[in-house]
Amino acid sequence: MHWMVACLYTHVTNLPPVTCRLSTFLLSPESAFITHWWAPSSIILLLLFSKSQIVIVILFSPLCVITIKGSTMPYYEVIKANAKSLVGLGSAATENNLLGLYLGVLVEWFPISKGYIVDRQVLNRARKPGRKSFFIRHAGYLDPLLIVELKRPAKWNDAGKQEVLGGLTKSIQMQFAETQYSTIYGIGAIGLHWMACKMEKDGLPVPTTLLDWHDDITSDSSYNAFKAIADLVYNIH
Repeated sequence: MHWMVACLYTHVTNLPPVTCRLSTFLLSPESAFITHWWAPSSIILLLLFSKSQIVIVILFSPLCVITIKGSTMPYYEVIKANAKSLVGLGSAATENNLLGLYLGVLVEWFPISKGYIVDRQVLNRARKPGRKSFFIRHAGYLDPLLIVELKRPAKWNDAGKQEVLGGLTKSIQMQFAETQYSTIYGIGAIGLHWMACKMEKDGLPVPTTLLDWHDDITSDSSYNAFKAIADLVYNIH
C-alpha cells in the first residue's frame, strides 16, 4: 500500500489558525523523507491516505517528536529475509536459489501497474535450457528493455564477472536483431552482487558500465542505485 502522509499541527496558544503548518510526504518504494517535528505543546493531526482509504490519527502531547523514516524506503523485509537465506546457503547456492529474490526486486521496480512484464527466460533460441535470466518488457510487446543475467554466488570472481558480461553482451546483441529499441539495459548478478550496463544498437559491441559492482542488491544503498537505473528504463518508449 502506498500512503500519502499529511501532518497538520498547531501550537496550543492564542496564535491565529493561519499559523498552522501543513506538510505532505509520499511514502512509497520510490520516495520517502526523514522529518522531525518537535512541539512542546501541540495538537498534531496525521492524515494517511491512499486511493482507497483515509486514516486520521490525532495526537495530543505536551512533548512530541515525530520521525518519518528514510531518504528512501528500503526493500520489503521479505526480500531482505530471502537474501539472508541465500547467504546461509553459502557455496551450495545455485542460480535457481536466486530466482525468487531477483523476481521480487524486479517486480518492485517494474510492476504490472506501470505496464511492465517481468519474463523469466528458460529456453534459448534453440529451445534448449539456457542461462538463468529475466527480460523486462512493456506489456503487449516482446522487445526487452532490460535483461538480467544471474550467476551463482560461487562465481564471485574475475572469471565469473567476465562470464556475466559475456552473457549480457550475447543476449543483448541477439535482441538488437529484432527489437525496435536503440538501447537495451543490462543487470549482471552474481549472488547478491550486482552491476548495471547498457548497449547501443549502433554503438560498440561491448557493454558500457553504468554502475560498478555493488555487494548487496537488497541494501538501502543498492535501492537508491537501482532507482537510477529504473528511471533510465522508464524513459524507453
